[in-house]
Amino acid sequence: MAKRSKSQRLSSLLNVAGFIVDGYNGYKYHAKNKKLVYLSLGLSTVGTVLDFYISIKSPRKFKKAVAVVTLITNGARLFTSIRKVKHEY
Repeated sequence: MAKRSKSQRLSSLLNVAGFIVDGYNGYKYHAKNKKLVYLSLGLSTVGTVLDFYISIKSPRKFKKAVAVVTLITNGARLFTSIRKVKHEY
């Protein structure tokens, strides 16, 4: 089993925490709790940036290219989610 760095563990923890907060908000409040929505978006943003940072440090060019595409995709998704939240509340 490959060893994982502390930053990779932190990234996984943030991504799972964002998923859990989002799921709890959807289950308990039908995704209407504004504070939990912002917390989930914040965790997702930090997780995305940390994933990008970890991938860019990789010596593999393919992994770097995938990291850039993933950052753009997740960034666009987060931007539209934030805009949607601002208009709904």
